[in-house]
Amino acid sequence: MIRFSEKPQHAFLGLSPAKGLLKKIQNFYAGPKPPVNLKMQPWYKMHLTLLFWPKVTPEDLFRLKQGFSQALRNNVPSVSSSIQGFHFFLRPQVLYLRETSQEIIELQNSMAEMAAHLFPDFLPQKNSDTFTPHWTIARKFHTAMLGEKPEFFRELDQFKNEGKVPGLSLYYSYGGRYEPQSISRVVSE
Repeated sequence: MIRFSEKPQHAFLGLSPAKGLLKKIQNFYAGPKPPVNLKMQPWYKMHLTLLFWPKVTPEDLFRLKQGFSQALRNNVPSVSSSIQGFHFFLRPQVLYLRETSQEIIELQNSMAEMAAHLFPDFLPQKNSDTFTPHWTIARKFHTAMLGEKPEFFRELDQFKNEGKVPGLSLYYSYGGRYEPQSISRVVSE
């Protein structure tokens, strides 16, 4: 259950993990040890971030959920995830698994267009030059870590997973927790 706060929190429009991904992530976490200062994302928080709103009130969250739910009713595309290796954002120091599926990149673009139409006064942060659909694996990443634990990054760069994505959710962040608010299950083919 969401603990609503007076202070605005983050919200993400994201996809649920494809079949088999959580098990592979758990197995990876049992493997080579990461650099000491790297804060690993728990496997149970795993989601693919499509769009991001940095400051969302409880009223905004309700509005986003209602708007997307109504717009996507019976019209959620079936998409496949294709993860191949890792990459990072220097700011905000995020290490992520690379999503290479063209279907998901197209879905991100269509969701951004939908958000602009539904909420012209409340646009997500999305800069196509710097923001890409991503599966966050860890935070507090610094490039110096690449040389610190090369075996960890070698294993991470060999990480692959493919599969159908089962659903679309709005994730609400507060105090380091991510609460998924289901928008729709992806329609099976």
